[in-house]
Amino acid sequence: MLTGLVNRSQFDAVLKSEVSRQHRYARPLSLIMLDLDFFKQINDSHGHDVGDQVLVALAGLLKRNLRKADCCARWGGEEFMLLAPETSLEQAVRLAEKIRGAIKHTDFPIQGSVTASFGVVEVHSQESVKSVMKRVDNALYLAKEKGRDRVSTGGLLTPAKQA
Repeated sequence: MLTGLVNRSQFDAVLKSEVSRQHRYARPLSLIMLDLDFFKQINDSHGHDVGDQVLVALAGLLKRNLRKADCCARWGGEEFMLLAPETSLEQAVRLAEKIRGAIKHTDFPIQGSVTASFGVVEVHSQESVKSVMKRVDNALYLAKEKGRDRVSTGGLLTPAKQA
């Protein structure tokens, strides 16, 4: 409700449907998970109202940077999911880098500067939703472990800022 994005249960349904479609037609499908870095500090320093304003501003930024075919959801807290049909891993990494840069250079309410970490994966042929989710979560964890404010594919691709 707060962000105006798809919720977790709606996203689950879209993800299952898109993964099934990918299995049927063997078309590229990528998943991006992003997490705002040190979001707890925003809530602790400025209060939850400011944290909410940051989330709303981020949701608007995400909507402006995605295609109509993409699905964007608030996954929980400060985590968001982006499902990109007809998008290869390389294209999804470019999209994640574009969004990462936009977030970093946006002046958010009260807080000012914010960064985010990204996990990016492409769905493998006949891969289960559970496996895709585990891989994207692991890729995000790696981005955080390598210093935050970066995009990670879990080591499958190694661009300049890649973890």
